[in-house]
Order: sequence, then C-alpha cells, then structure tokens
Amino acid sequence: MHSLAQVKHDYENRIKNLERALNAEQSRRRQYGFFNKQLNAQIRKLQTQNAGFQKELSAIKKCSSCECLDSRRKQFAGGEGLQPVTSAPRSTLHASTNTLTPIDPEQVAERESACDYRYLQDTKESLKKCVETLNTKLQVMVREKARDNAEWREKLRVRDEKINRLHVELETLRRGSSTASSQEKRQLQEQIKALSERLKCSSEPCDSRRLSDSVRQSSPHSRCESCKRRYSSWDNLYILCISVYVYAKLNERNRQNSLSVLPSFKSSHESVEHLQQQVQLLKSRIKEQAEEFEAERVRLTASEEFSRNEKEKKASECEKLRCRCEKLELELVRRKRSESSQSSTGRSKVLEDFTSEQSAKDTVQHLQNELWKAHQRIEQLESSDKGRSGNSDLAVLRKEIDDLHLDKRDCERRLSSQNALLKQLEDDIHSLLNEKTKFVRQCEELERAIGQKEKENEGLSASLQKLRETVAEKEETSAETLKIHLAQIETYQELLKQKDAERAVLIEQICGDTPSNLNSPIVEHPRRTEADQVLFESSNRGFEDVKRNYFTLVNEKRTLQQEVDSLTEKLKAVEATFEKKNTELLNETEDKKRIAEELAAAKATIGETQKKLDESEKAVLNLQNRVIKFEYDCKHLKEQLDGEKLSSTTLKTALSQLEEMIVNKNAQLTRLDYELQRANDDVHRVRIKNFDLETELAVNGQELKNTRAKLERLKCKVKQLEREARESPLKAMSLPSPTVKTASFSTVLLSSPTDAS
Repeated sequence: MHSLAQVKHDYENRIKNLERALNAEQSRRRQYGFFNKQLNAQIRKLQTQNAGFQKELSAIKKCSSCECLDSRRKQFAGGEGLQPVTSAPRSTLHASTNTLTPIDPEQVAERESACDYRYLQDTKESLKKCVETLNTKLQVMVREKARDNAEWREKLRVRDEKINRLHVELETLRRGSSTASSQEKRQLQEQIKALSERLKCSSEPCDSRRLSDSVRQSSPHSRCESCKRRYSSWDNLYILCISVYVYAKLNERNRQNSLSVLPSFKSSHESVEHLQQQVQLLKSRIKEQAEEFEAERVRLTASEEFSRNEKEKKASECEKLRCRCEKLELELVRRKRSESSQSSTGRSKVLEDFTSEQSAKDTVQHLQNELWKAHQRIEQLESSDKGRSGNSDLAVLRKEIDDLHLDKRDCERRLSSQNALLKQLEDDIHSLLNEKTKFVRQCEELERAIGQKEKENEGLSASLQKLRETVAEKEETSAETLKIHLAQIETYQELLKQKDAERAVLIEQICGDTPSNLNSPIVEHPRRTEADQVLFESSNRGFEDVKRNYFTLVNEKRTLQQEVDSLTEKLKAVEATFEKKNTELLNETEDKKRIAEELAAAKATIGETQKKLDESEKAVLNLQNRVIKFEYDCKHLKEQLDGEKLSSTTLKTALSQLEEMIVNKNAQLTRLDYELQRANDDVHRVRIKNFDLETELAVNGQELKNTRAKLERLKCKVKQLEREARESPLKAMSLPSPTVKTASFSTVLLSSPTDAS
C-alpha cells in the first residue's frame, strides 16, 4: 500500500510538471501566434496592394483597348441624327469617334511607351510566378502535413490506447493487491479462531485417535513430503507415548497380582527414558527453530522499517527537487515572457537559434528541390490555367498556413504530452523493476530459509525414523529377554517347589525315625552304638544339607523380598515421573500441534506468496515485453519527431525566406507603383494629345461636311439655273453667259473655305 501511495504521489508530481510544461508551451505558442499575426498583417497589406495594382492594370487595359471605342461607336450609331458641334472637347470626341475611323491607341502606346509596358508585363509575370511557386509549395506542404497529421493521429490513438490499457492494468493490480490484503486478513482471522477452538479442545481430556484426526483435519491437504513425514512421525510418537502410558497404568493395576510382569516394567522404563530423551531433543530442536523463526521475523520487520525510511527519505528528496523544478520553471516562464516583450529583433535571434549550419544546408537543398518542382508545376499551371486570380490563392494560402500552424500546435502539444507520459511510464517501470528485485531478493532469502528448515526437518525425520527403528529393536530384544526371564523364573519356582517337597519328606522321615522318649538334644547322649552312630551321622548330614538349603532359601526369599520392595518403590517413583513426563509430553504435543499449525499456515502463506510472486513475475515479463515494444515505438516516434523538428525548422526557414521575399516584393511593388504612376501620367498626356487631335479632326471633318453640303446645294442650284436658262433662251440673250458666272462662283466657293480656315 505504501508503494501504491508513492506511485500515486509520483503521478501527481508528474501531472504538475506536465501542467507547468503546458503553460510554458502555451506562452511560447502565444509568441509564435503574435509573430504569425504580424506576418498575416503584412500578407494582407501586400494582398490589398496587389488588388489595387490589378485594378489599375485592368483599367489601363480597358482604356487602351479597341473594344471601348467600338462600343462607343455602336452607341452613337444607335442615336438620332447628328449632334451639334459644341465647344466641349468631350462632346466633339464622342462625335468624332462615331464618324471617323478609330485610331488604334495600342500602336501609339507601343510606339511611345513600349519599354514601360514591357517592364510592366515582366513584373506582372514575375508576380504571377512568385504566387504560383508559393501556391505549389504550400499545396505540397499541406499535403505532406495532412499525411503526417494522419499518421501522427493514428500513432497517438494507438499510444492513447496503450496508455489506457496500462492504466487499466495498474487499477486491476491495485484492486488485486487490496483484495489479496483483505483475503490475508480474513485468513488470519480464521486461523486465530481455529487456534482458539483448538486450545479449548486441548484443555479437555484428550484421546489419541481424536487428536490425530484433529491434527489431520487441521493440517492442510497439500503438504510436501517432509511435512507429511514430520506429521506422521509426530502422530506415531504421540500414539506410542499414549500406548506406553496406558500400558503403564495397566501394569500398575496388576502389579500386586502378578510378580511375573516386573521385568517388563524395567524394559518399559528404559524405553520410556529413551523416549523422554528423544522428546527432550525434539523439544530443544523445536525451540531452536522457533527462535530462528523469531529472529527471521525480527530481521524482516527491521528490513521493512529500513526500506520504509528509505522510501520516505526519497519522497522528501523528490518533493524538494519538485519544488526546485517548479521554481526553475517559473523563472524560465518569466524570462521567456520578458524575452517575448522585447523588440522584433529578438524574434530573428530566436529563429536563428533554432537553425544550425547543417540544418541550413539541408533546408537550402530541400528548398532548391522544391523550387525546381515548383517551376515545373508553374509551367504546367500556366499552360492549363493562366487566368487564376492571386487574391483567392493568397486567401487559400493564408487559410492553409493557419491550418498548418494549428496542426503543428496540436502535434507539438500531443508530442509533449506523449513524451511526458513516456517519461512517467519509464519511471514507473524503473520503480516496478526495483520493487521486483527487492521481492526477488526477499523470495530468495525465504526460499533459502525454507530450504534450511526443510533440511533440518528432513534430518529430524531421519533421526526420528532411526529412533523408531531402535525402539522397535529394543522392544523386540526386551520381549525376548522377558520371555527368557519368565522361563527362568518358572524353572526357579519349580526348583523351589521340589526343594520344599524334599524338605517336607526329610522332615517327616526325621520325625518318624526319632524315638518319642528322646527329649534331650543329640549332643547330650554320647553313648551309642556304632550302627546308631552311622545312622545318626547320615541323618545329621542330610539334616545339615536340608538346613543349609533352608537357610539359603530363606536368604534368597529375603533378598527377593527386598528386591521386590525396592522395585515397587522404584516403580512408584517411575510412575510419578512417568505421569509428570506424560503431562509434559501432552503439553509438548499441544505445542507441537500449535507449531505445526503455524508452520502449515506459514507454508500456506509462503505458497500463496510464491504464487503471487510467480504471477507478478509473469506480469513483469509481460510489462517488460510491452515496455520493449513501447521503447521501440518511442524510438520510432522520436525519429519521426526529429524529422518533424527538421520539417518545422525548414518551415521556419521557409517562412523567413518568404518574409524576405515578401519584403523584396513589397519593395518591387513600391517601385512598380512609382513607375505605374509615371506611366499613367504619360498615358494621360498621350490621351490628352489624342483628345486634342481628335477634336481638331472632328472640327475639320464637320467643316468639310458643311462645305460639301454647300457644294451640293450650289451644284443643285447651278443645275437648276442651267435648266432654267435652257428653258428660257430669250432670257439668256439678255443675261450674261453662264460660264463666266459659274467660273466666278466656283472661284468664290473655292476661295471661301480657305479664307474661313
């Protein structure tokens, strides 16, 4: 749980760091947005200037074209009659355009300002080429950016899925650890309840079968071979002790009735002493094992305390470092803001800092290739579509540039977030690996301790097996010795019976042989016959033998009685000691059962921890595989990020070059504006001259029309006069000749327009 809290704290710290990095990135984005706004304003100015120039060029084209004059002539032809001549030049010009053949002003303009028009056309073509190159470059960049953005979105989606999957796995691991801890608590509570019940049962009088059954039921079903052997040896030992105790009780009851059972008590006493020694050895070994377990537990608690203290120290150090990083980041943000508030010269320095010589060379080469492709594309577009306006293209370019900047910001934001997540995952994996190594060390230590305990248990089981074999051999030997001793006792009793019978027979014989009047002892009658003397000596010898045998039997009986008394006292002492030892054995068996239960519970917990460790190792292996894949993806993404950075640097250099080109084009446009103004002035002067000439021509044409009309009228009048003269010959005689009049009149008519002019 402490490790989970530490991981949570690390996640919170990393989230704070990411937020600070995002704030710094947002401030930097604001600076770039300000620069982009300035560039967009300059582009708008250039667009307005280009629109004005295009309007002027269209007006010039319209004024210098033949279509304008033709339309005017058609309009005049649709009017009613001739208009009177006025002094206004505009009206005369309007009338002259309808009456006279139109003069081509392009030829006049070509003769007067051919160089100016050629220069204007060259500048216009250069502007079109520049716009086309910019369009093609931006289209290519838009396509590349769209493709890169699609790839980046796909990769980011895959990475987000991986991160979500890892978060889900972490949540499941946390839930599994919490459930495992709750399960362990429940198991401990159940074990405590079972131990309390067993203590209650142990306080009652115990039976060997019931105790062995309870031990079997309380012990886990899945035991190792050493545990099974140990439990079986303890059960056998307990059953053997109970059987010895019961056998001793039965012998105590039947001790007074049968003396033949006495040697069996000796053998049982020896076997009980041997068993007591073995039990003492087992107790000492069990105490040593308990002390070792206690020392191991103390060592583990000390190591846990040490690791907890180390983690707390590291957490405090991390907190200090985090505070320091926050201060440094705030200082960096403040400095960046102060730098952003500087003049536009700082922007060029910042842009120059991003690019190096190698990147500049690469970008120059890349731009040269793009220019070559753009020129080819320009030729194709000029052949396909020459009438496309630059205003709409610039608007589209501006939109595409804005979209590219937005995509770039989004990509950089996602890349920064993904890099932060990658760092966070690397730190998590490092911490998990450290925890894994710690757990592996603890497991190895536990396995070593378990191996040592198993070896000791195997040695104890082997020693118990040997003890059982020796006890069985000694029981067999004691049974054989008992049989032999019983046979000897029976033969000895038979001999005693025979001796008693012989003694009784001898006593009867002696009583029958002695006379009734002999009241004095044998020593008081010295006078006897030889036959009586011989008989007396023989009977005296037999009596002495019987007496000697009798005294020996009495002595043997006394010694046997003394031995029986001593043996009874010893048996009483042995029974007392046996009862004490039996109580001690019962206590020891209860202790052993409790220790066995604790060992079984410890083994069960060790097995569960081993399973958990195996599962954690599998999970760690899966995580390692995923981390390897993730590192490979990160490397690939890092390479792509480097490529994106290079592309961003190329874009920045391209933008700087575009700015320079825009500045140059602005200068060229200003120069062209000045030259266009000069050309417009020249065209205006030419138009004024043309208007003057056209007015003069119109006036002369009107005068010619008038004179021609007058001539026609005069001719008509002359014809009428001639007709009248022919009709009236009489009058002709009186009048002068018509030839003279016509000649004089013609001279007058011919002289009149010249004078009028």
